[in-house]
Amino acid sequence: MHRLTAKHIAERKTNSRLLYENYLSCEKWKNVVTIDEGWIYLSNCNKKRAICYRPICRNDPVKWYLDCKESYPRGFMIVTGFCYEGKLSIRRIPKKTKINSIYYQDNVLKPLFEEEIPKLYGNRSNCVYLNHDKASSHTSRSTAIFLENICARTGINVIPFSHIPVKSPDASPMDFCVFGLLKRSIAKRKATTIEGLWKVVLEEWDLLDLGVLRKALLSWKVRCRAIAKAQGYPIEHNRKHCYGLY
Repeated sequence: MHRLTAKHIAERKTNSRLLYENYLSCEKWKNVVTIDEGWIYLSNCNKKRAICYRPICRNDPVKWYLDCKESYPRGFMIVTGFCYEGKLSIRRIPKKTKINSIYYQDNVLKPLFEEEIPKLYGNRSNCVYLNHDKASSHTSRSTAIFLENICARTGINVIPFSHIPVKSPDASPMDFCVFGLLKRSIAKRKATTIEGLWKVVLEEWDLLDLGVLRKALLSWKVRCRAIAKAQGYPIEHNRKHCYGLY
């Protein structure tokens, strides 16, 4: 979790409720496409899992964390996403590319609106809502104008940023599920070069179970309700109790 101020907590409460009621309740969640960017490093390969669970009866280990020997691990950024109907293409951001508004519009949003979503949803594309976070390239005026034009042309909608919880990886399926699953699967592989790592990423992305990803979308609904009920405070510690809802 991010460090939350009182303003963040209040916004999380309000926006989680808006996100749930307007876009995820009932069967609406089946029409939401969620995307995000993430970093993949060579150091993610061939490693032990960094999360440890201990039985209550045992004492804490002396050392809970794993040391990273690389100050600046070699890797690359990827952009991808998914929805109820399937997984989107996974894109690798070229080295030294400046991810500004123009790059985001031309290389992510345009193919998404014109090719991928229509392919997945067909004549139901006008029921689809795109969910993306509040990165600067997403919220710029240039991107806002681009989205207004392409939404009018394709009929595909975008969830307003005013309805997206701030600093909330616990309310983002790409954060609480997809990138974690992808990196866990990559940890079992032994890539030693950047190109080898990219090949591994493509293979493991294709192998991710769509059924598991659909369950993440359902969990998204529950999490948004739980955050609203928790007045915007973190909910991960309530996992064993349905996030405090019951």
